[in-house]
Amino acid sequence: MSLNKSKSLRTAEKYVLQGKIPAAIDEYRKVVSADPSDLTTINTLGDLYVRAGRIQDAISNFSRIADSYREGGFTLKAIAMLKKISKLDPTNVETAMKLANLYSQQGLLVEARQQYLQVADAYARAGQTRKALEAYQKIADLDPSNTSVRMKLGEIYSREAMTEQAHEAFIMAGAEFLRKGDGEQALNANLKAITINPDSRQALTAIATIYTQQGQTDRAINLLCEAFERNPGDVELLTILGRTYLSAGMMDEAERTFLSLVELDKNRYHYLLEVGRRFLQIGDLDRAAAGQQEDSRVPGARRRRCNPRVAARSAACRARSSIRPVGQSGARRSGKRRERLERPPTEQAAAARSATARTGRGVRPRRQPLHAL
Repeated sequence: MSLNKSKSLRTAEKYVLQGKIPAAIDEYRKVVSADPSDLTTINTLGDLYVRAGRIQDAISNFSRIADSYREGGFTLKAIAMLKKISKLDPTNVETAMKLANLYSQQGLLVEARQQYLQVADAYARAGQTRKALEAYQKIADLDPSNTSVRMKLGEIYSREAMTEQAHEAFIMAGAEFLRKGDGEQALNANLKAITINPDSRQALTAIATIYTQQGQTDRAINLLCEAFERNPGDVELLTILGRTYLSAGMMDEAERTFLSLVELDKNRYHYLLEVGRRFLQIGDLDRAAAGQQEDSRVPGARRRRCNPRVAARSAACRARSSIRPVGQSGARRSGKRRERLERPPTEQAAAARSATARTGRGVRPRRQPLHAL
């Protein structure tokens, strides 16, 4: 026997007006059973379940409506229904995750972040670490500038022995801290990253840059040299080391390191050009010219026969024992040059003849890279 829907709805409404909620629920259930697509009646039934204190039955009805709206593309209506559920059960993790996903789809990032945090914290309290990580990762993807979440991700990944993910989280947090101008926090994040991967190029570069900016060049050099000694012949590490010397104004060390770098990779000769430009900036024309001459001989040249990796290792890190900023490393040569220029012309000529006699030619002896010094 088919149900007379209109009659059942009138009967149910009459029961509601009379305060007979259980009887009204029975009538509405008959209507829903006969027409499962009647979302309005399902919603009314859910509201009556709430009045009757049957919260889980109400949530089941409202969830059914929310899913129908979501599948039909009515995102805002689905959100409204899920919020209704959330008020009934604020600890419902499944509802919070659905809400977060829908907020994210709508571009409501603040609301999405709040829901994802709720989910992550709930899973963390329940000891479901992997699910908590998924929620934190969604927050990080949603808001790349959120450094606190990145750091928390790194810590949890570390505890879970997920080293690659932990390293990436700390690196990204460090980069964001640097972008915000927070050097101390950036240093902290990158130190955590390097604890996981001592040879991380990204972390080494960031740490060396920060140490140099803080005037702690010796710590930067020691860190880079330790990494280079573990990875002899690594052109990326050698490049970072040379750039660190250059940033610190340690011109002799930078020049020797880049000479060794070019022995390993001739395509990186432009770093020698940069050294030459820096010598020009500080007024050391002799060293600038010598660097240009050295660079012009790089392509196709065979300036040494020893193992380039061994030579580069000893060249790059031997400088640690004689760290001097540019004010000291170039001062003696510049002073001697000024002394020569201040001599009377006759003395300059005699000095030139003496130098010619010593070298056998009137040209400057060829400069050697660091490994040969």
